[in-house]
Amino acid sequence: MALINKIEEKNAEGKLKELYKKMADPVDDKVANVLKVHSLNPNILEAHYDLYRQIMYGRSNLTRKEREMVAVMVSSVNDCGYWIEHHGAALHKLTRKNKNIVQQILNDYIKADISNKEKELLNYAEKLTNNNQKIDQKDINNLKQHGLIDKDILELNQVVAYFNYVNRIVDGLGVELEEERSKIIDGRK
Repeated sequence: MALINKIEEKNAEGKLKELYKKMADPVDDKVANVLKVHSLNPNILEAHYDLYRQIMYGRSNLTRKEREMVAVMVSSVNDCGYWIEHHGAALHKLTRKNKNIVQQILNDYIKADISNKEKELLNYAEKLTNNNQKIDQKDINNLKQHGLIDKDILELNQVVAYFNYVNRIVDGLGVELEEERSKIIDGRK
C-alpha cells in the first residue's frame, strides 16, 4: 500500500510492462514496492532504477559490503524502516560471518566489529545525513587517511545522497516493505 496510486504488474502496459520485466525479482517475479511507486511516470522509474544499479552494483573501489553498510547507516539516521530492512537483509547476506553486524551498526557503529575504514565511511554518512552543511576538508582528509581517493569519496557521497533520496520517497509516499522481505534481519525469517 502507498499513499498514492500505483500500477501493479498485472495491469502494466507498454514501456511500464517492459520495465517491470527487467526489474522483477528473479526469485518471485515481483517488482519491489519502491519501484512500483514510480509507475505513474515510467521515465522516472527507469532513471531511478538505472541510478540505483550504478550506485550499488557499478564498478567501484567501495565494496558491496561497504555500500550496504552506508545504506543501513543512512536509513537508520533517517529512521526509514523500509530501507533498514531491505538493505539490512542484503548486508546480512553479505556478512554471514558476522550475523550481528546490522544490529551493531544500528545500535552503535563506533563499537561495531568493523574496520576503522568502515567506521570512517559511516562517520561521513552520518554527518552528511545529519549535518550536511558541516562537511569540510577535515572530513575528506579523514577518508583519505583511510585509503580513499577522490573518486572513492565521490562514490561514497553518491551512496549517501541516494539513500537520503530514496528514504524520502518511501516515507513521503507511504511505501511499505514487501511482506516476504520484512523481518529478515532480526532472524524472524
